[in-house]
Amino acid sequence: MINKAIIIAVIFILTGCTSLRMGENVLFISGDLVNHKSEECSIHLLYESENTASSFNIRQITGKFTEDFVIAPNNATYTAKVVCDGKVVLQQTASYPSKAELFNLGVIQ
Repeated sequence: MINKAIIIAVIFILTGCTSLRMGENVLFISGDLVNHKSEECSIHLLYESENTASSFNIRQITGKFTEDFVIAPNNATYTAKVVCDGKVVLQQTASYPSKAELFNLGVIQ
């Protein structure tokens, strides 16, 4: 009887884990800060309707930059904010992966 219970528990545990989404993607954000040489700038990546980025989704940036962020493997909407001296100088929202090209921010004035 105990053997059957153990076997059932193991089967339950193994099949219960199959519904979990495993894996990850990487989102690259690039751009060129041209008029912010003396300012402290950072890029913030926000997931769906977040108001503030988690500390691990903030990177310091200068000049030409390319930053990578680890994201979930499913379709989602992300917002990239470029913040210089506490002011948002650019904000871009796009779906990933369908509109990933929008995270090439180009020249940021």
